[in-house]
Amino acid sequence: LFVEGYECCNKFFPTSSNCPYETDAQHGYYWESYNERRPNSEALPTILNETYYPDLGSDTCIKGEDYPDWMIKDDVYKRLYLYKEKEGCCEFWFGHASLDDCLAKIYESTPSAVADPTNTTAVLLAMWYPVIEDRKCINDGNTPDFMLEDGFSTWYLFNTEEECCGTFDCSGV
Repeated sequence: LFVEGYECCNKFFPTSSNCPYETDAQHGYYWESYNERRPNSEALPTILNETYYPDLGSDTCIKGEDYPDWMIKDDVYKRLYLYKEKEGCCEFWFGHASLDDCLAKIYESTPSAVADPTNTTAVLLAMWYPVIEDRKCINDGNTPDFMLEDGFSTWYLFNTEEECCGTFDCSGV
């Protein structure tokens, strides 16, 4: 390793006219400046507190840590679904042409607090759910029974009204 760029150039590239190629000072870790839009697990070995993941139903990304368990099932899924920057998530999942729309719709999720982990029904009843015919989301504790069943709760129950309305049309009637 060399302290100064010209020392490296003189030793390994003495005939090159554009050495050093980069003259900007390096700040932080070397991978941070090159991988700003890379998924968390590729840029850094840990998932950051501010993680972005796609919400395919609402064409945007969500800021939060309550992503579905399957998104961290293995390293491949982590690389595909978890991002440290919102721009990277939006651009990968919704394309460069939709980047501004995606960024404008990003919202922060609120993990549900589970006071008694053995009473999952109470937790589910406290979540937001869509009233499709009224085009709104509510959390009145009267969640339809089918939405509480395994396989349906993932698609119909949400921690916040924003998440619910982002997936279902809440324009009202």
